[in-house]
Amino acid sequence: MSQMPCDIRSRGYSDALFALCEVEEWVHLFPPVASSQEAIGSVTAKAAEETGLKPGTPVVTGLADVQASMVGAGATWAGCACSIVGTSALNNVVLDHASFVPSGLGFQFLMPEKLWIRSLTNTSGTMNLEWFVNNFGAEERAQAAGRGISVYQVLEEEAASVPIGAGGVIFHPYLNTTGVSAPFRNAAARAQFFGLSVDLERRHLLRAVYEGLAFAMRELYALIPAEAPEVIVTGGGARSRFWCQMFADCTGRHMLIPEGTEFGAKGVAIMGGIGIGLYHDLKDATRRTFRLARVHEPDPKAGEKYARVYELYKAIYVDMQDHWWHRHRLLQELASSA
Repeated sequence: MSQMPCDIRSRGYSDALFALCEVEEWVHLFPPVASSQEAIGSVTAKAAEETGLKPGTPVVTGLADVQASMVGAGATWAGCACSIVGTSALNNVVLDHASFVPSGLGFQFLMPEKLWIRSLTNTSGTMNLEWFVNNFGAEERAQAAGRGISVYQVLEEEAASVPIGAGGVIFHPYLNTTGVSAPFRNAAARAQFFGLSVDLERRHLLRAVYEGLAFAMRELYALIPAEAPEVIVTGGGARSRFWCQMFADCTGRHMLIPEGTEFGAKGVAIMGGIGIGLYHDLKDATRRTFRLARVHEPDPKAGEKYARVYELYKAIYVDMQDHWWHRHRLLQELASSA
């Protein structure tokens, strides 16, 4: 339980929130809080008939998606960082205490065994690349089909042909219509390309899309008050060696890619295993289920170049804050006068 009406510090219900919502008289209707690894019941005869599960099978509380993915990926100790590079890109650090730094940004989740997750999320992750492919990638899709390979392999070959800095093109990866929740909060923020000129090609824009998400990862980990020299990477983005090396170079951190897929499902299965005694605890489960597929070590020379480009990346979005709201109001005015 990490959402309202949770008290993130006490890991239980919040009396203050119940009072604020003026529902104190209904508190008794809320179920007791159970730990994620607790066996809270068993499959009934009726449920067995409807699902095909064996009657009496233990039912364990389980986890929500982010926490389950962290457990499945092996990010189960204080100080461990894990980026889930999926449709959204969640950059998470496991802590042994509740942390509200930076204030007002990102999210915080409870983990089993008195751990917390401090999460700073770029609400647009791999969707940035998917958007590019869908709108500008017909040539790459055709080439991939002809070669019998993934379109993303073709894209990476093209992006790799462009030097760091994408020829001066900067891309801010804010495609999601919910705006940005970290490193700043602005619901009107949107993605953009900066620095186009006649001497550039589509591949420069493609490279900028890859770099934009790497810059977002760099700044979000810099904001979380925890030392995390290594980052476990999961999600669709973890399959890309090119992108993971860019993450390493841009952040200066080692990127650890675990074996396997569907880490959310794996995390729930692990909690079930703890609940029935198959594993002693999270530490034991991680030791017995985590396997490392590969490591990407940062290149300091590449890191120096990325650091210089990042300064421009950041300066642009700082200047854009009011302009994004101006755009939002303008679109409303144009729609109302149509």
